[in-house]
Amino acid sequence: MIEADVASGRAVQMANTADRPGFGPLSSYWLYYPDAGSPGRGEVTWWNSQAQLDGFIETVKLSQLGGVFTWTSTSDAADWRVHKRLHAQLAAHV
Repeated sequence: MIEADVASGRAVQMANTADRPGFGPLSSYWLYYPDAGSPGRGEVTWWNSQAQLDGFIETVKLSQLGGVFTWTSTSDAADWRVHKRLHAQLAAHV
């Protein structure tokens, strides 16, 4: 549903690529719904696509980190597809 909102223009995906000391640029992404919420104010929600999560996994592998922490990684998927994908990729890395 979120990807359809972005594709239709109902939501705009935005990113912050601030350079964080010791880590370099670490992107965080969110969606902005200009017509939601209070009139003239819109609504923001945090969101990462599965392709972006794949990038996080690649960073984990290259940096030899222990894993990935996410907030409600499956809140939009009743079948836990995002969690299962993250788990499979991390397990293949071990």
